[in-house]
Amino acid sequence: MVQTWRLTFVCGLAASLLIYSLIVFQESVPRSVSMSAETCLMARVKQDESRDRPPTGSQRKLLLSSYMNSGSSFTGSLFGHRDDAFYFYEPLWTFGVFSYFRSPNTECDTLEDPTNCRNSTRVADLLEILDDIYHCKFSSLGHIIVPSVHGRSSLSGTSWLSFHTCMKNRAPKQECLKILETTCHNSAHVVTKVLRLTTWDLRSLLERNQNLKVIHQFRNPFAIINSRSETKGYPAKNFSLNADILCNKMKDDFQGVRTLKDTFPNRVKMIFYEDLKTDIETKVRKLFDFVGMHFDRNAPKQLINVKINDANSNITDMNKNRIKDNARWWRSYMSFRLYEQVLEKCTEVVRLLNITTFKNRAEMFQTNIPDLKLSEEMSI
Repeated sequence: MVQTWRLTFVCGLAASLLIYSLIVFQESVPRSVSMSAETCLMARVKQDESRDRPPTGSQRKLLLSSYMNSGSSFTGSLFGHRDDAFYFYEPLWTFGVFSYFRSPNTECDTLEDPTNCRNSTRVADLLEILDDIYHCKFSSLGHIIVPSVHGRSSLSGTSWLSFHTCMKNRAPKQECLKILETTCHNSAHVVTKVLRLTTWDLRSLLERNQNLKVIHQFRNPFAIINSRSETKGYPAKNFSLNADILCNKMKDDFQGVRTLKDTFPNRVKMIFYEDLKTDIETKVRKLFDFVGMHFDRNAPKQLINVKINDANSNITDMNKNRIKDNARWWRSYMSFRLYEQVLEKCTEVVRLLNITTFKNRAEMFQTNIPDLKLSEEMSI
């Protein structure tokens, strides 16, 4: 047990140094770092080979569906950053960072133009990509791997270490993808985080993958918009229009996930980020039970502090609160003018999701007033 822990810690450190060097410097890696990572890789491969591969058909699969700035990276890490899980972080990234796709043939903007929906033939292809991931078939998926995204262990976890070491050694990409397939096959769980589809699109995946479960994570739209407005590099300027797009999709997703729950009982769940971040150990235990994962009581403690996005502001107090109370920090910093603009666009979602509304900024500051009233179907 101690030996395994030691190997995980040392390999994690070596992997972080290796991937950091590859991404940031994009040049040769110090030999000591390279050798450490390679040594760890060989040890990890031997460790993997010593474990029995999950029996065919027994591998559990999870699709986490959500929105940008919804806390989904945190939630994804709870499920994906595990020794027994293969994690594909945002596999649809390359198809449009600020777009989402809707069956049968529609692609929509997620920034500032609610009318910007256009014909697209990609939806079926995106579903095939996800299906391939759940079956650990990566030979045709090299084009969806983004080094600056999937090369970051803070996002993707350690599932990708062997692949990136292979690529660093200039092996043919197809050979490295085979290594990735082996890592995936040897994992008890395959986890994806998906932001660029609606919940209506997930039916066929559930039909084809009997061991697949879906968790759709909502977050208070006021919190999402405030987070986007304070995130460095987020390109929207008109957050009223941004809220309009967000809440239209949230409403669509709410209706879609309800239909999925009726069609696939015990395989689909709706949650709120705010609920997850309250009594996290109890909530994570329940979610792991739903997914079929072993619960490690130390995991939630290790991930209790969220890694925040780079902020627009250098206000120390704001950034501290953003880390300390990531789910609710918006209430102390969002302007009431922006709050009213979001409320105007999100009235229907506020009603559907039982979200609290405030009459003035002073009321918004009263943290003893809860953000929302969870219905039974939304409670973890």
